[in-house]
Amino acid sequence: DLFIHFNTDKGSKVNWAGKILKGHNYSDLYEKYFSRFKNKKDLKILEIGSAFGSSAASFLNYFDSATVCCLDKNPFQIKYFSKKIRKIYVDTQSEKVLNDVSKYIKYNFDIIIDDASHNKRDQIITLNKFLPKLKINGIYVVEDTCEYLRVPELNDDNLNYGINEFLKEINETGDHSSFYLDSSEKKYIQSCIKNINFEKGNFIYNNESLPEIIFIEKK
Repeated sequence: DLFIHFNTDKGSKVNWAGKILKGHNYSDLYEKYFSRFKNKKDLKILEIGSAFGSSAASFLNYFDSATVCCLDKNPFQIKYFSKKIRKIYVDTQSEKVLNDVSKYIKYNFDIIIDDASHNKRDQIITLNKFLPKLKINGIYVVEDTCEYLRVPELNDDNLNYGINEFLKEINETGDHSSFYLDSSEKKYIQSCIKNINFEKGNFIYNNESLPEIIFIEKK
């Protein structure tokens, strides 16, 4: 209801330019993994890719005591205002900017959500830069992990793997052929994974329902 009320595509439907379209239908998944945080005091959420701030507003109304740090390439477009919302510029296609922002923010988060560019490369590098900012037992979420199948421009490096394949192999072996990270960074990601779940929303490709959202619990 909150996702629909604030008009975020995380819900079952979304109003897009006056047309009602199907959303990603992530509501039950977020409830499944986030309900244990609902009453937590001083909950800190980092949202990477906030657009108009619709999901940030939803989370502020769901959790009893939360603040949301919204990172976006255009933070001025966020239309929801609250003392509990902090807006910071980020360009997820710039590794330097990601590194600078992760160092600039001086506290860690209970929840981190990557809903930014959906680019294969960006999702891997963003995970590498911001997983260290997640608290123990926190949840790191990567959305729209298969969007590149519909939008080829999201794989401008022509990779034969995405964040799904990357995380599966890292979790199992501690290594992956990705040249974006060095061996110590790959081992660090493996050491942080307590639980990892690949979930399905409404993404259908070639008549097949594919996992398109990842929930990582940090140990």
